[in-house]
Amino acid sequence: MLPAYNYEKDGQTLHLTYDMSTSTDGRQVAALIQQYWKAIGVEMEVIEQDFATLAYSKLLPNNATEETTADSFQCYTLGFGVEADPEEYNAYLSTSTGAGSWNFIHYSNPEVDELFKQQLLETDPDARADCFHQIAKIISDDVPWIPMYNKATSAGLSDRVQNFTADFRGINFQIEKWTLAE
Repeated sequence: MLPAYNYEKDGQTLHLTYDMSTSTDGRQVAALIQQYWKAIGVEMEVIEQDFATLAYSKLLPNNATEETTADSFQCYTLGFGVEADPEEYNAYLSTSTGAGSWNFIHYSNPEVDELFKQQLLETDPDARADCFHQIAKIISDDVPWIPMYNKATSAGLSDRVQNFTADFRGINFQIEKWTLAE
């Protein structure tokens, strides 16, 4: 059990705003985080909005004409899916931050930048994969963000569905190739 705390400044209880995009999972996570903060005497206001509003009003303000800074928000959560190509994570982890950048956290590691450049030049898939493995290791060590949870999914499939291949990118990946046997 945590001891009772009351974080105050000039007689005011600490108040935190938490921006999140709309989702059932997000609401549950926000309620849990809010409960944890409350247990130590911090009020947390949840500001729920659709992804586009969150992204373009807080994370890419003024139509991406100004840089996201620590003053843009107090804290937020976003969900990430598995990208079709890991190079897409360059947009989230590149030091080329500034107006219009998706690197909201301002993560910066020159070695990661160099590996992202190197993988673009690789023609050998194994060498390119090695670049991404190195990037993943560095990011895991640097901890630029903290994953809160990973949603496990399961699905059933009829024997009549043909040309289905399970894929890490999701159950519907390459659905256009599926056929249904009589």
